[in-house]
Amino acid sequence: MLHSIRVTDQYLVDTHTTYVRVPGRHWPSDASAIVTLNRDPRVAGECLRKLWYRYRGVSPTDAPDATALRKQAVGRLIEGQERLWLAQSHQLLDEHVPVEKPHPMDTSLTVAGELDAVLRGTPPTIVEIKTSHGYSFQRDVLDGDAARPYPAHLLQGMLYLDLYPSASEVLLLYIDRGTLLRREHRLSLTQTGHAIVNGTVDATFHLGAIYRRMIELHQAVQSGHLPSRDYAPIYDERTLTRRHAQGQLSAKQVQSFRAGNRFGDWQCASCPFRSRC
Repeated sequence: MLHSIRVTDQYLVDTHTTYVRVPGRHWPSDASAIVTLNRDPRVAGECLRKLWYRYRGVSPTDAPDATALRKQAVGRLIEGQERLWLAQSHQLLDEHVPVEKPHPMDTSLTVAGELDAVLRGTPPTIVEIKTSHGYSFQRDVLDGDAARPYPAHLLQGMLYLDLYPSASEVLLLYIDRGTLLRREHRLSLTQTGHAIVNGTVDATFHLGAIYRRMIELHQAVQSGHLPSRDYAPIYDERTLTRRHAQGQLSAKQVQSFRAGNRFGDWQCASCPFRSRC
C-alpha cells in the first residue's frame, strides 16, 4: 500500500496545470528587459526561450515536483491571508483587479494582468505580495539598507503602474515562508518611465525596454524562430569569472565549481523546459 503522502504528491503533480499563453497577449509577470548592471548588459526577468516554448504550446520536459508545488500553494495561502487582513484593517480598496491596455509600441498586441490588491488612498496604491525563503532571499530582499526587490518584480510592478495609472506607486510586500518576516519595498515611475525604488531613481530599469522585449518575443513566436538562451544552465569559465568579479558568486562557490560541482543560473535549474533547452 502506498504511503498517503506519496499518493498526495502524485496527485499534485498529475493535476498541475499552467496558464495557457495566447500569442499577442502578454502578461506583466512574464516581463523581461535588457539592463546594464556594473557595465554588463544582461537580461532581467523571464527568459524569452522559456516563454517561446509556452506560447508555441510546447509540452514541458521538467514539470515541478510536489515539493515545489507545495511551496507555491503555501505562498498563495499567505497571500490570501494578507489580503484578508488588509480588508479587515480597512485598508483594502479592491483585490484581484484585472488590468489591460494595447501595447504602446504595437497596438496589435495586448498587455494584461491582475493586481493582487489596491489600497485606499488618494491616489491609491497597488500591492503585490511575494513569498520566498532561504538565506539569499533574507540577505538580498529582507535585511538591511541595501536590500532591494527582485528585478523581475520591479519590471512587473512598472507595467502595473502603466496599466493602472490612477495609482502612484506599487508596494512590494515580501514575506519569508519560513520565518514569516516581512519587508516592504516601494516602486514608482519617473515621468520618463524610469523606476524609482524606495525613493531613489534607478535608471537601469525603463518601461520602454520591457515593451521592446515583448515585441521581440512576439516576432519570434510568429516566425517560429527559437530565441537564444537568456540564462546559462552551466557556467563557462568566462561567465564564472565575470560573475565572481561582479560579486554575484563567492570565492567558495567558484572553488566548488572548479572542483567539479558544476552549476549555472537558478532560472535554468527551475525551468520546466531545461532538458529540452
